[in-house]
Amino acid sequence: MPYLDLLAQIPMFEPLSEEELLHLSGLLQQRRYARGEVIFHQGDVGTVLFLVRKGEVVIRLSSAEGREKILSILSRGQSFGELALL
Repeated sequence: MPYLDLLAQIPMFEPLSEEELLHLSGLLQQRRYARGEVIFHQGDVGTVLFLVRKGEVVIRLSSAEGREKILSILSRGQSFGELALL
């Protein structure tokens, strides 16, 4: 899925024209993560919007006792970290 199509699926970018989306897609940087690799920890300062292009991302929350709860499973075309843009 091209980056332009990924961006167009994100509600906050819906008002943008195709030209604006194309410009924005040119600013994206591809990163790959290994299965099970942690992308960021709770409490980290967010500085990036992530777009899932391939695979899945599991959003987990750990309790003080060390138990983990799955909050969400994101797949292709979904995003997270939007608050970093605000």
